[in-house]
Amino acid sequence: MPAPAERIFTHLVTGRPGIERAAFITKLLDSIPSGEKITLILEGIPPVVTGVGPQELSARPDISIHVLAPGCMCCIGNLAMRVTLARVLRLEQPRHLILAMIDESHRNSLVKLMKAPPYDTLLDFEGG
Repeated sequence: MPAPAERIFTHLVTGRPGIERAAFITKLLDSIPSGEKITLILEGIPPVVTGVGPQELSARPDISIHVLAPGCMCCIGNLAMRVTLARVLRLEQPRHLILAMIDESHRNSLVKLMKAPPYDTLLDFEGG
């Protein structure tokens, strides 16, 4: 996996009910300058359900959304998350990455995984 020119600002959103999670993601998106590539990887939450969907994002062509089947990104959904993340890092090369998990119980495990090789040199966790 080639290293991007700059580390990717990475946000992990967990443990909020759907509406609050959507509001938090929307707030994050609003804080990112237009034109900077953003990728959202959402666990088991169709974008329309979260309130952060195609209609809300249509004004931002610099955003891509990937929805993973329900299952913790560090356990059951680990392989799907790693494959998706590798593809995103290689092909999309975002400046910002937002990972949204349904359950907060494995947040620390996911952060630990994302701070280990090969991600440690690629991702810069904001508030994590």
